[in-house]
Amino acid sequence: MQPLQRFRIRLTADGVAGLALFLFGAIALFESRALPIGTLRHPGPAYFPAALAIALMGFGAFLVAFSGKGANLREIGWEEARYAFLIALGAAAAIYLLEHAGYVITMAALLLYLLAIVAGRHWAVSALAAVALAAGTFALFDMGLR
Repeated sequence: MQPLQRFRIRLTADGVAGLALFLFGAIALFESRALPIGTLRHPGPAYFPAALAIALMGFGAFLVAFSGKGANLREIGWEEARYAFLIALGAAAAIYLLEHAGYVITMAALLLYLLAIVAGRHWAVSALAAVALAAGTFALFDMGLR
């Protein structure tokens, strides 16, 4: 046995997902450095994003550390790749539209897209749920939490 063969990394689905979470958290933490964090008593605009980024990095590291028993990456089928692509496409469109169309319209459109097109649910029920959730969350944050 060669000495370095002991340290061979086995790519599992859990390990790759953990690495992706860790990297996403690291990027979010890096990007939040431009805003002030504030204090525990008076948190700034970067406080909650930084806390979430650190949590993502911790959970990602945990997944990487304990991913030895997961399915090998080569054994996983890609039948669901279509859905992952459609969800990523919707998220990218929502990121762009959020600044141009506002929260309620963007979230209603994203939810309608996810429910009706990606998940294949009934259009009328999807539209009602999308508008209710978008308007409800906006009302909660705008009026309820100020």
